[in-house]
Amino acid sequence: MENICSLAGTGMESSLTMLVGVASLATIMIISISYMLGNVLSNPKVTLWAKTEIVQLIVSLASIFIIFVVLQSFCVVDFNSLHSLTNVNNPVQMSGNLFDAAEAYLLGAANYTHTILEIQRYHQMAFNMMLMRGRYDCIYGALFCLFGNAGTSSSPYSWVSVTMGAMSVVFNTTLIAYISSLVALFILFYATSGFALFFLPLGIFFRSLPYLRSLGSLFITIVFSFVIVYPLILSIFYLSTPILFDYIDPAILNYSDPQDVVDKGGSGDIFLSMWDWGDDDYSGEFFNSKMDSLVYQLGGRAFIVGVFIPLIALLGTVASVNYAAKLLGEEIDLSKIVRLV
Repeated sequence: MENICSLAGTGMESSLTMLVGVASLATIMIISISYMLGNVLSNPKVTLWAKTEIVQLIVSLASIFIIFVVLQSFCVVDFNSLHSLTNVNNPVQMSGNLFDAAEAYLLGAANYTHTILEIQRYHQMAFNMMLMRGRYDCIYGALFCLFGNAGTSSSPYSWVSVTMGAMSVVFNTTLIAYISSLVALFILFYATSGFALFFLPLGIFFRSLPYLRSLGSLFITIVFSFVIVYPLILSIFYLSTPILFDYIDPAILNYSDPQDVVDKGGSGDIFLSMWDWGDDDYSGEFFNSKMDSLVYQLGGRAFIVGVFIPLIALLGTVASVNYAAKLLGEEIDLSKIVRLV
């Protein structure tokens, strides 16, 4: 991913610095004109407003300076070396900064949930194949069926219909987890692409205009929250990937290729099984019944890594918008931001 750190040296810094300087100069001009008009018109309210805006401009520039310093720190830190603090081996060995660590977590979550989806899809196909199998047992052997319809039909795997319902619920939950991890990854790509930083000059300018200070504060706090807080929370969970992305038993990975279901349960086998009055244990061919419960456990783990943790990061980011805005002297309607997200 080409994030803010990889864009260093491409001219983005100079362009952004120039825009911040232009916005600051425009703000100073507006404040100066307002101060002069206040003195000419003998309007103390306009004069007081101009003096107040000088302080607000200093606060805005200080906030942007802090954002730049924190971003540089995030780009310099070797986050991969921090995994030694967890006393476990990190399965995602990589050298990178904090933004790379946040990306690594979401990519790992997407790959992990996708692997679980393949296993669950295999089991769904196996259950469907087993449910199709019926058997016709002839009385006194298959020879008597040649002279008439003398026998009983049975569906030895009818119990699968109950299991299929539970598997469908788990599969849909895992699918939501996979989509959720991709959406969180898209938000991270957009937030750390560098484009969000260009909201900072707009924030400086709008904070100097009457009735638009809240909008300017919102622009600055959104940059702070989604460019700093959001990757920071995800990178913290990256340290726990050895536990969150716990290994998947290699034995169950042998039951993840849908083609195996087709090969093991072809139409010819179904036809022959209708005349098989002996043991018909196809469950041992389609999947390992001892690991059937593991599929449901993996579905729950996929929900945690793909939905729960990205949601925590997103909610923490949205909440930080409100608290960061208070530091700028403005109250932000958090409910509207939540509905927007």
